[in-house]
Amino acid sequence: MLLILLLSVIRPVAFAQSAEPVYRIKDPGDISRIIPFKDRFQFDRFQDGKVHFRNGKVSAAKLNYSYVYAEIMFINPKKDTLLLADPDYIHFVTLADRVYYYLKGHGHIEQIARFGRLGLGKKTFYMNMGNERYAAYGQYSSTSAISSYSSFINQDGMIQFLKGNNKVVMKKHAAYFFMDRNERFLIASRQNLLKTNSSHKKAINQYFKQHNPDFEEEADLKKLLEFCSML
Repeated sequence: MLLILLLSVIRPVAFAQSAEPVYRIKDPGDISRIIPFKDRFQFDRFQDGKVHFRNGKVSAAKLNYSYVYAEIMFINPKKDTLLLADPDYIHFVTLADRVYYYLKGHGHIEQIARFGRLGLGKKTFYMNMGNERYAAYGQYSSTSAISSYSSFINQDGMIQFLKGNNKVVMKKHAAYFFMDRNERFLIASRQNLLKTNSSHKKAINQYFKQHNPDFEEEADLKKLLEFCSML
């Protein structure tokens, strides 16, 4: 039986590549009104999926991945949209042809590829790209640099309420992780890759010199892990 965290309000989102839209949100209640469903969730509808618990039990439910929460959500018999409670007791979630693992402090990570010893995980979520402060005549002016990134979700996994008349600039962002055979996750970085391939540092460093992979580009990471799998 699924344990649930009673949260009856769906929180929305927007994506973070250059071609993706940017949303300006003043209050969490505005999210579902301003951001369309297709930008709040990975799939265009909630669909059949399974929650696999660490004790071997499996529960079926209508599931979807929320970009706002960076977690899997489900619909209960009362048609409420809810987060899974006690995610530490869940081994993994299957939805469509995808698999998601829970990483404390990061939400659900989708495994998007596997290359021998290492897998590649991806977390897509909305980030706070800075604030815009209310100005005269209903106009908004930028007051913080785009470089000051912070998650729009607070440490308790809840939507952070905004104060006063400020608006938060939200944009979808993808973060990548390495996943070892024991389902342990490390943020995708040069240091962590060398840590997991300590006996092949020379070859990997040579690869970096030749290709200079971008750790925020999925295609670069897949090529890098494919190279490492052949060492």
